[in-house]
Amino acid sequence: MPALNIRRTDTSIALADGESFVVSGLISSSNVGAVDKFPGLGDIPILGAFFRSSQIQRNERELLMIVTPHLVQPLAVNAQLPSLPGEGLRNYDPSFPRLLFMERGNFDRSNGLSQ
Repeated sequence: MPALNIRRTDTSIALADGESFVVSGLISSSNVGAVDKFPGLGDIPILGAFFRSSQIQRNERELLMIVTPHLVQPLAVNAQLPSLPGEGLRNYDPSFPRLLFMERGNFDRSNGLSQ
């Protein structure tokens, strides 16, 4: 089984701000069969049935893509751009020793990081 499955869909629709729409539902199914047996004894024609087992597994997955558009107001010509979500994490250092030994407990409530 590949590590990455690529599926594509395309559609056009007119929605109002905040309305949701299901773009598509993609279904994938797989069947896997396996036989476990005791070496040598599982190959005997009639008695081998007592020394082996077979298993069939069927999997079905469904992927729904739901889109909810939100209208964005245009900015003025020379307006400053607002900060992007996660911008405060740009210089975050997740090193464990720093977190464990140098933390003072002064946390910024807006992003949960130390000051």
